[in-house]
Amino acid sequence: MASKKEKVASVKGDQADEIILGYLTSQNRPYGATDISANLKNKVSKAQAAKSLAALHERGEIMGKAYGKTIVYCALQKEEDTMSPEDLQLLESDITSLKEEEFALKEQAKSLIAQKALLMSSPRTQELDEKVKAAVERCAILDSHLTRLRRANSTASSVDGMTVVSSQSTSAPITKDSLAALDLSFKTVLATLDKRRKVAKEVEGILFEMFGKKKGEESECWDTVGADGEVVEMEQRVRHSLQALNAGNS
Repeated sequence: MASKKEKVASVKGDQADEIILGYLTSQNRPYGATDISANLKNKVSKAQAAKSLAALHERGEIMGKAYGKTIVYCALQKEEDTMSPEDLQLLESDITSLKEEEFALKEQAKSLIAQKALLMSSPRTQELDEKVKAAVERCAILDSHLTRLRRANSTASSVDGMTVVSSQSTSAPITKDSLAALDLSFKTVLATLDKRRKVAKEVEGILFEMFGKKKGEESECWDTVGADGEVVEMEQRVRHSLQALNAGNS
């Protein structure tokens, strides 16, 4: 069974006056009888606190001021505690310096918060390992492709009357002249592809009107005339392959 809380014995008389005076002096701020009694954990009752405060005020040991029905008391202020104009100026200077320091610290805190957000959004170690692994594999593929290009024999292949010049050495990089010839061939092929694409689109439009088809039914349209339905797709794949080859050699 829990024991009952022991009742604190309240002091009276001069002992109460001494305790209250010491408390007001140590706190150096105004209090009423109720606040003092509560802060002292009822060591001095509210009634005794009011009586002691009135007695101390009457003897001139503390100051008191009435606010309506409430009287507030505080310890006497010593003249030596009053600050000189020079001290006040130094205090103002310290306050200004501290405010500037506070502002700088707030700005630093904002910067640190932004850095933290950036770090939190960055890939974790495991993700970085995966990205590095993928990059290494990609580099290996590109290196293999580059090696094949450098080892290619000097040949000239003809596509629709257009000549593509490859590297002339098994180890030397592709020369400027080779790149220029490749670029010319590339542009010629693209021009040819553009012409064929226009023709294919015109034919496709005619077939749409003939068979009552609409956009999205291209495969059905080409199947109707016995085509494989991949004429335009093949042209696009060729274009992409040539663009990739040109980008790899640039």
